[in-house]
Amino acid sequence: MSQKDSRRYRRIPYLGVVRVGWEDAQGYMKYAQTKCVDISAGGLRIELPEPIPMGSYVTVRADRINMAGRAMVRYKARHGAKFIHGLELSQRLREQALAALGEPVQDDVPASVS
Repeated sequence: MSQKDSRRYRRIPYLGVVRVGWEDAQGYMKYAQTKCVDISAGGLRIELPEPIPMGSYVTVRADRINMAGRAMVRYKARHGAKFIHGLELSQRLREQALAALGEPVQDDVPASVS
């Protein structure tokens, strides 16, 4: 069985804006407006211009689908000048939020970090 077939939750394409916040290695809070690649009931995949350490906890917020909470960085990979992060949500995403994604959504907002 391939990894794709063994996933617990179906991934849904979502090219919307997600805001994330995390503590960097020096203990400073960082915030970024990121681009989400896809989302599932258990997590999401985002693009950032800088890496977040594996195992870090982040706050996440996606206003368009009324989602806010905490997640852990479970995956990180460099993809050109960006980093792809796989985030595992601490609580499953509500069915209403997933239902709002009946059609792939795209917000034209570039990722930024502050």
